[in-house]
Amino acid sequence: MATKKSSEVKQKVYKKAPSKKVVEQEPKSIFSISNSAYDVIKKIVAILPLFTALYVALANIWGWGFGEQIDATITAIIAFLNGLLGVFMLASSKVYRNSK
Repeated sequence: MATKKSSEVKQKVYKKAPSKKVVEQEPKSIFSISNSAYDVIKKIVAILPLFTALYVALANIWGWGFGEQIDATITAIIAFLNGLLGVFMLASSKVYRNSK
């Protein structure tokens, strides 16, 4: 008789439990980042040229060293970050995923 009650309890629990819906998820790309990380990289790319221009101008005025090397280095970093932003944008684009 104990088994009959336990099976009745299990049936009641199963009847009360809501059915789980299957939600289709988009496949994740290996090049996906959060929106906040994307925004931070965008802000860095926007600000770096300002610091480059400031340093190069002050280096020419005051005779500081390595003005050209610092300018070239920061320009290369900006190009790399812009390339990353482009890859992240393409990877997150639904149009890009659907075209495969």
